[in-house]
Amino acid sequence: MTELAEFVSGLMDGLVLMGMALAIGGVAYALVVLRLPINPSPIVTSIGRETLRVASAGAVAAAGVRLVEILVLKPLAFAEDSGEWELGALAQTQAFRFGLLSVAVVALLGGSLAWLRREIAGRPRWVMACLLAAAVVVNEAWLTHAVSRVGRSGLLMAATVTHMAGAALWAGGIVHLLLSWRRPREPQAAQFWPELVARFSWLGIASMVLIVGPGLYLAVRYVGDWSGLVGTGYGTVLVAKVVLFACVVVLAGLNHIAARRWQGTRNSGPLVQRTPAYIEVEVAFAAALLFAATSLSSLPPAVDVVNDRVAPEEMRLMFSPKAPHLSGPEIILWERPELTDPRTGEAGYEVNRSWDRFHHNMCGLFVMIAAALAFLGQIRQAPWTRHWPLLFLAFGTYFFVFGDPSYFPLGELGFVESIQSPGVVQHWFLAAMMAGVGWFEWRTRQEGFAHSHLRYLFPIACLASGIILLAHSHSLYRLRTEYLTLATHVAIGAAVVIVGCARWLELRSSPPVERIAGLTAAGALFLVGIILLFYVDPEDTLTWERLRKL
Repeated sequence: MTELAEFVSGLMDGLVLMGMALAIGGVAYALVVLRLPINPSPIVTSIGRETLRVASAGAVAAAGVRLVEILVLKPLAFAEDSGEWELGALAQTQAFRFGLLSVAVVALLGGSLAWLRREIAGRPRWVMACLLAAAVVVNEAWLTHAVSRVGRSGLLMAATVTHMAGAALWAGGIVHLLLSWRRPREPQAAQFWPELVARFSWLGIASMVLIVGPGLYLAVRYVGDWSGLVGTGYGTVLVAKVVLFACVVVLAGLNHIAARRWQGTRNSGPLVQRTPAYIEVEVAFAAALLFAATSLSSLPPAVDVVNDRVAPEEMRLMFSPKAPHLSGPEIILWERPELTDPRTGEAGYEVNRSWDRFHHNMCGLFVMIAAALAFLGQIRQAPWTRHWPLLFLAFGTYFFVFGDPSYFPLGELGFVESIQSPGVVQHWFLAAMMAGVGWFEWRTRQEGFAHSHLRYLFPIACLASGIILLAHSHSLYRLRTEYLTLATHVAIGAAVVIVGCARWLELRSSPPVERIAGLTAAGALFLVGIILLFYVDPEDTLTWERLRKL
């Protein structure tokens, strides 16, 4: 139950950050991009009121989710360990107090934005909204690692506040820019779109400066050295964030170039034809980055993890090519310190059988073949390659049958006993999702189904799966093995997010962007297959020691 509570808490933290970004970014978008107080034209007023409505709703939603988290979810996790609902003891902690203060400030921000929406020309209302938005960011910094540092914490707090402000301005602002495009097509709104993109481009540049500058300083302080970057969970998630952020920079650069060309030539073609799809993908990356940030905040800074770091050699063994295990379960040894011989000090082990590596490697084989066919279909006119999604249907069926050999349909335990096991039910759900996504993706690639809305199911499923892997925190017990497992999950999560975003861009674009996006999606999917094909259970001591000797 505690692990489930931690997982749900991570997802809720991501939703809170998204709501806050909508509120803070909405204020900046209305002031800097729409210039609402000084340009109250009918079309600007209409877009501005909608912006403030969404921003207010985001703030209220963030306050509600956080309130449930601190009053219900966290006490529930503590109650499982102590057997009592220790809300009083929890209320004495700094995290609880600043969490409640966050709820209050964010709720006030939501109310002030609703109040501002009624009278957008009221300068005192704007001042109040801006002050509350700043208060939200400052208060949120008190829930980060910067508070717990010894020495020079003031500079860390300042860098944290600046970094978070930049992230909220960009992530929230880009959503509001997309919503402006999604408004019902009006002649004035369509003519105003290039101007909105050009104005937001400069806000985006300013946001990137606020993100990158303090972010580099925080990375140096929290990571410490290169071994902390590759040998800890904190460093692993940070690398994933950098990779995803690099994708954002590419898209933002393309939008900025298109905006500059429009300002010079007044040719709005690229801004109308390509930029909306780029912005949609930016929004997807923004969501993934915010959820990755919640995972980062739940892990100890790399500089504090000294004795339990993963050695570069172990990380190399985890990801390097090796013979996959495709012949069923394997005999593994799990370290059991309680079985250590007190006379000789020889480490104790427990012999067990595991299907873990077999399932991961088989999954990698399916994914690699599917990705290779998808890539071949992009570079050659081979109609038969469009059937590659059926491999996901085949794998989903395989996983349902062989995923849990001791349970239904192959094992001695029947259907009724099987549905009482949470792990088995989760595997069935995963199998059904893979099979369903594969089926619908195959249908959308057939003639007559290319324009169905079901074609978006595959990229959405990839994005959701990637976000879950990025936001999923691991316990601090057995740090070495947990970090090795986390490294594979984070790498797969980042790659799957790129698959989903690239596929979405492929669907929403025309040549040559369509083909570039398709190749990117196939390449990222192939990378996922490689990681899974070479996966080794970090707790498999027998295999681990054998690989060391190769």
